Amino acid sequence: MSKTNILEVNNLQTHFYTKEGIVKAVDGVSFEVKAGETLGIVGESGSGKSVTATSIMQLLPASAEIVAGEVDFKGSNLLSKSKAELQKIRGNEISMIFQEPMTALNPVYKIGNQLAEVFQLHQQLNKKRALKEAKDLLAKVGIPSPQERLEEYPHQLSGGMRQRVMIAMALAAEPQLIIADEPTTALDVTIQAQILDLLQNLQSKFGLSLIFITHDLGIIAEIADRVIVMYAGQVMESAAVETLFEEAKHPYTQGLIDSIPSLNYSRESLVSIKGVIPDFFELPAGCKFSNRCDYAIKKCFQEEAKLELANKGQLLKCWRWRELERKGLGDGDVLTGS
Repeated sequence: MSKTNILEVNNLQTHFYTKEGIVKAVDGVSFEVKAGETLGIVGESGSGKSVTATSIMQLLPASAEIVAGEVDFKGSNLLSKSKAELQKIRGNEISMIFQEPMTALNPVYKIGNQLAEVFQLHQQLNKKRALKEAKDLLAKVGIPSPQERLEEYPHQLSGGMRQRVMIAMALAAEPQLIIADEPTTALDVTIQAQILDLLQNLQSKFGLSLIFITHDLGIIAEIADRVIVMYAGQVMESAAVETLFEEAKHPYTQGLIDSIPSLNYSRESLVSIKGVIPDFFELPAGCKFSNRCDYAIKKCFQEEAKLELANKGQLLKCWRWRELERKGLGDGDVLTGS
């Protein structure tokens, strides 16, 4: 493992076993997270983003199994750890912020008790000291009147406040890596901006590494240092955030970028990627995006490309990226070929 990388995921494969057959929800995903950086993971719903996160944390349902790969955290493979060893790492060194805090917070316990429990479990503090730390942490994440909030239940807080409580819980044991899985999706735009600012400020203050999962490229542009673009359980493209937005090479990535509304957009000017992510039991034999791609040729449907290093450190999985680059991807020209 590189000294600058805190996490390295190599060829991660997670399968779900269903009555209809095997779903390859994560299909050979590899990436790294450097110390102190934010890695964005972006893609449509069903692309495998969240399953990648829960695979790293090993919080998968009983129907799922990690069948291959390595998840190296600070030089040690998490997939070889016992349940007891993982329990010490979760929360202490790696924490997770979930999309919907009402499903992660216990509705029948007060906020103070739930947050204090983290300090009691991971730092062995007594109840009085743990509640004091909980109050201080609520203040750090911008919750007003933190002493009063300790006595309230999750349903008494707004969505934004509940998400701040989840961030506080993730920070309680001072982890080195936080995985945020769509943490702003259910929030309105104003509260969303506040949560993003909070995460960035906390990251800067505590030197955290952050994996930020979202379907929103606008958020990725604001918060991420590097980005991986996922589709149907695979990485389609990976690049520094500036490179991705300026020189996206994969048709899927370009489609996502083109679908971002501009400030002066009209309903008629909105662009969308044709079709939807196919059923995982009916994926194309070759490139998983081929049945939605305007540039796909016969080879694309038959043979899967490997991730290839392009200029400026981009990695992408596309047979035709050089041709598309020469022609100018997204300029309206549809290439022909066989």
